[in-house]
Amino acid sequence: MPWGVSVSMDTYDVVVVGSGAGGATLARELCRWGFSVCVVERGLRHDIVGGGAHAAAYTDTVVSTEGVPIHRAIMAGGTTILSAGNMVPCLEGPLRRRGIDISGEVRALQEELSLSPLLPSLCHEATEAVARAGAAAGMPFEPLVKGIDPSRCDGCGLCLTGCATGAKWTALSFLDEAVWLGASVRYGARCTQVLVQNGRATGIEIETEEGIASIGARNVVLCAGGLETPVILQKSGIEAGRHLSVDLLSHVYGIVKGRTFSRELPMTLVCTARLGDEGYILSPSVNARAVSRHLSSRGRTDVGVANVLGLMIKIRDSGEGRVFPDGTVSKRVTDADRNIFEHARAAARRVLIAAGAEPDTLFESSINGAHPLGSAAIGEVVSPTLETRVSGLYVCDASVLPEAPGLPPILTIMALALRLAAHLADRA
Repeated sequence: MPWGVSVSMDTYDVVVVGSGAGGATLARELCRWGFSVCVVERGLRHDIVGGGAHAAAYTDTVVSTEGVPIHRAIMAGGTTILSAGNMVPCLEGPLRRRGIDISGEVRALQEELSLSPLLPSLCHEATEAVARAGAAAGMPFEPLVKGIDPSRCDGCGLCLTGCATGAKWTALSFLDEAVWLGASVRYGARCTQVLVQNGRATGIEIETEEGIASIGARNVVLCAGGLETPVILQKSGIEAGRHLSVDLLSHVYGIVKGRTFSRELPMTLVCTARLGDEGYILSPSVNARAVSRHLSSRGRTDVGVANVLGLMIKIRDSGEGRVFPDGTVSKRVTDADRNIFEHARAAARRVLIAAGAEPDTLFESSINGAHPLGSAAIGEVVSPTLETRVSGLYVCDASVLPEAPGLPPILTIMALALRLAAHLADRA
């Protein structure tokens, strides 16, 4: 088909743009309710289970105009493919104050996915060292709840590159179930705008290798993520993109002389003791490539990654970023952010030293970002039912979150998707 030719396609009850935590969950639930559903995914489907592909190869990094790298994934399953498997509820209080109660949906997901902290058999020397040191330093660490099946996990520690054993829950499982229930999926199709007639959404326009086409729908739900969804909204005539938040993160590492640590899963523990008053969390995590580069640059041939302990710092963002209609992003590290990092790094250094790290070996990574959110926030761009001012146009991804949680938002987004599915079923 020649480029630029518009082709009218079938009309669905709902077209869902994006197949990540929100999109896949919503598609599955709507199919359960008997809706006809089309999922449109900009990326492709890649075979991660069995070692068929390295998911990190499909990481997309958007660098803000101020130089902050923000990481996301453009592929079937979205960023759940590259997550650490953390499935913790967050923002229940702020959402409740806006008339949104997701407690029932959270409990349903926790039960269905058998969410629980990692078994001790999957936590080794590094986890134990951080737990003991944190307690001694007045920074208590608790096990993080994971969506990981311990019977399938081989402890490789490569969660952030895609789980080759299928032990980690990803949105692909819900997407596959939606397809089994009758959903259609269009891969390699980028939604360029929402089609609107007389104040109501009537479908979307997509761009593929073959050209431009349209998909008709009685309802449209954007689940394309905190950086993509506001672009689509703005191109569709809806003000969005303001108040972008990004979970800014950094790492502090230290060499523990004479100790060799087994490879472990990332973020087995979390310390939230300073989240409320100082706005940061600490969690054990080691970026092997970054550590190897540092050791090589220092000429350290006597030690390797296995001799290093690391703590990830993640801070609660201020929400002053912006996504523009052309997809460019404004996001800076503010003076307030740097002050939080300064306090967090001091705490991380205390914990690492208490764990046996030599003070003169401590080093830090640069600041980057993940979990972009808030760019189509509840109360600003969407209502408590997640509907925009255009009837039949909804948003259900991290962009609707009204504030930065400082914790992984996957479970909360999935709970919002369950709630939205029930709302659409009630309206139907």
